[in-house]
Amino acid sequence: MVTLIRIEEQINTTLSKLFIADEFMCYALEDRIRQQKVYGRTCIPEGVYPLRVNKTSKMAANYRSRFGKVHEGMVEIHQVPGFLGIFFHIGNSHKDTKGCPLLGARFSIKDNDFYVFDSRRTYLRVYPRLLEVAESPHGIIEVVNHIKRPQVFTAKI
Repeated sequence: MVTLIRIEEQINTTLSKLFIADEFMCYALEDRIRQQKVYGRTCIPEGVYPLRVNKTSKMAANYRSRFGKVHEGMVEIHQVPGFLGIFFHIGNSHKDTKGCPLLGARFSIKDNDFYVFDSRRTYLRVYPRLLEVAESPHGIIEVVNHIKRPQVFTAKI
């Protein structure tokens, strides 16, 4: 099983930790959590979703030409209401996500948003494990919001 635990938010971004079989694999960068879906700018809702391998998308063809036979298709988070084509992929900022999780080894904050780094290398390291789960009969991902929110104190006057 894959688990994506969202841990912190900034203006346009959400930072998560990605686990496979309870082993920390990397960080993930997503768009902001929103109550109302905004196309290409909203991460998927909390929940449990099946994973599948998508071999027919444009992105699958692009990654196959970039990475050769090591890339068998995009690992897709499937059956998310109101969302299509949710793939784990490479990128560094919320401008690269389009609602999909980007994988990275490290992160930083700049201009009140998260960025992930070493995305290509991290993707190639994590992809075989994601593929294995997605190809298994019960391949699922659980997405959990566990956002740290700053405490707000009000003084009585």
